[in-house]
Amino acid sequence: MRKHIPQAVAVALLVLGHDVAAGQQTPPAAPAAQAPRPAPVRSPEIHADRRVTFRLLAPKASEVTLNGSWDNGSNLPMTKDTAGVWSTTIGPLSPQLLGYSFLVDGSKVLDPGNGEPWFAVAREARSRRDGAGVDDAMFHVAAASVHDAGWGRLVEEMVKAASQEDRMLVGTWLASADAMSYETLDLAVPDLSRYCDSRALANANRRDTCDKIATVLVDRSTTLLGRSVGVGLAKRLDWPPARLAAVDEQSDATWAVESREARRRTEPPSCGDIRSDLARLVEVGRLGEVEALRRRVARTGEPIAALADEGRRLARRAEVAGAAREAASAASTVMSADATSSAVAHGR
Repeated sequence: MRKHIPQAVAVALLVLGHDVAAGQQTPPAAPAAQAPRPAPVRSPEIHADRRVTFRLLAPKASEVTLNGSWDNGSNLPMTKDTAGVWSTTIGPLSPQLLGYSFLVDGSKVLDPGNGEPWFAVAREARSRRDGAGVDDAMFHVAAASVHDAGWGRLVEEMVKAASQEDRMLVGTWLASADAMSYETLDLAVPDLSRYCDSRALANANRRDTCDKIATVLVDRSTTLLGRSVGVGLAKRLDWPPARLAAVDEQSDATWAVESREARRRTEPPSCGDIRSDLARLVEVGRLGEVEALRRRVARTGEPIAALADEGRRLARRAEVAGAAREAASAASTVMSADATSSAVAHGR
């Protein structure tokens, strides 16, 4: 198994640890005709007082326990309701790097509500040419209620734990930038190039699974990278352009807001600029990148359509400016080459 399945870097992350898949019982492969899926289960749910509720849908299980990396977090019993959802509330927990897993009738299992760890399982199954294992993992991705790689949560906890004194701001700012770079390097791109290629999509069952995966990524991924992969898959599936219009509009509006914020910054950055950057990093960790950007757009109080128009104008202007720079650079190179040739011809 890939040694680097993303760990839960904060209590809000819906990802489990390294050894999860190794000891779990493999669920049966997805049937050809997929049954209706239950409503998404929200887990974990972090309350204002830092207590955390964990839930797992396992209607056929006779016993489920929670195991976490916090103190006294071993074999915490969970209670099943009439819908087959097991739950327990623990804490309050102090801010720190935490991981968790469920033990279902003696087997450690991945959180079925999050598609991200199942992509890791699919990569591992593909590496050992286990087609059935890939199918099973992708079925779980398609059934997930969210795609959350936890990107930004490590930086969030670091910023919140750092001193807020002005004299420490620059150090925190630089350290958070480094930490974000490391988190980005660890961010795996969901690989659907083979599983959902044009040949595979000719199969109705595979096409249905890929369509559900695209929906998870487009509508419920917490990162722009995940959503971008979903949009690419959606286009391969020939989704109607109107279905993706809202995503494009949000992206264009975000570009407008970020451009405005960049123009307001001073050089070098002021303490106010740095505090704003750190606040945005905390918001990304708490809400996810996609939702944090959506809220930044909403806080302007302006119609998203107007912001999107502004963003598209700025993007076109940037493209024109970039093309002009490339043309000028090419012309300069030609002139330099001509001058060199002339000098050689005259024996200089």
